[in-house]
Amino acid sequence: MSNIYVPRNGKLRRIRDGVDINFPSSAPVTTIRFPGDPGSGKMYIGANNGSTTGTFAGYPVSWFDDRVYGASSTKAHGTVREYAQTLLIPSDDRTRLDSWTSEGRVPMYSLKTSPWSLTDISNGSANSQIDSNINFVKTLSGNVWMTFFHEPEDNFLANGPAGSTAAEYRTAFRYIINRFKSAGVINVAWISPFFMCPWTFVSASGRDWRNWHPNWNGSSWAYDLIDIDGVDLYNPDVSISATDRNKSWTTAAAEFLNKRASDGAKALPWCIGEFGVSTYYDTLNDNGTTATQIFSDMVNIGAATQNLVGVAAWNSDEFRYDDTNDPTGEKVAGWKAISNHTRVVGVTR
Repeated sequence: MSNIYVPRNGKLRRIRDGVDINFPSSAPVTTIRFPGDPGSGKMYIGANNGSTTGTFAGYPVSWFDDRVYGASSTKAHGTVREYAQTLLIPSDDRTRLDSWTSEGRVPMYSLKTSPWSLTDISNGSANSQIDSNINFVKTLSGNVWMTFFHEPEDNFLANGPAGSTAAEYRTAFRYIINRFKSAGVINVAWISPFFMCPWTFVSASGRDWRNWHPNWNGSSWAYDLIDIDGVDLYNPDVSISATDRNKSWTTAAAEFLNKRASDGAKALPWCIGEFGVSTYYDTLNDNGTTATQIFSDMVNIGAATQNLVGVAAWNSDEFRYDDTNDPTGEKVAGWKAISNHTRVVGVTR
């Protein structure tokens, strides 16, 4: 007996062997590409679940819901970005994941390596913690999109286990995915690492993104384990020259999409784990592109024609959506506009 969870009529519905057990007389379910699929031409939007203290101080996702929809509204965002600092999902994250999935949200969630090395993970030494994660995820009432580590091509060698290589990272990531699959987990979609975009995909970076993708074996696309490709895209991007920082959506996303195509990778659905537009970039205004226009393009270009399935706004540090960092209210107004778009899948809280 197979259960798959999909959004329908504003709620998460359990599809058992192709039948909606909540609405068994409803129309047949369309093809589900992966757990938590928002549907063809549709996407989830949301924000990171920010801490109120620390280097990247921000706000919890409930604050972002209230900011966009109003404190008295029952509407909520369809996704939320959260990060573990360990391989084992900590207890407070388990509580949040349980709450979010019960509301129908589809979180984007990252695991890390600590306290293990990559070879520890791939040789089975960390199985007890991986299996604890598996057993927990199976208890969730909905879906979660998961990945391993964060922007590894940029910070893995500095912040990951000493002496690790990209090949060891790919092997450990594949090991985790396969262990989940062998255990019969069906409510997890796997995201590639969230790559820095556009910097990692331009020649000036000197990077080869393929080396950090689990589907790559070092010479070819030998595996088919990833459901969704992930990037972190701050638009405009500080790695681009000052005169090009306010790029249009199509230009900013093109580095990733074009490089993926030219490298022969599968054209998977993709998502953005950190999306930022700061007040500084808005006022720089090199070519007149505004945050409102960028948000609109995310839906009308990204979701409509580029298979973009999820976007989480970075609601921390200077990218926050509060009065200090959005004094004119342009970012909140633009986000509110897309939150009501027919292509955006939300939930009821």
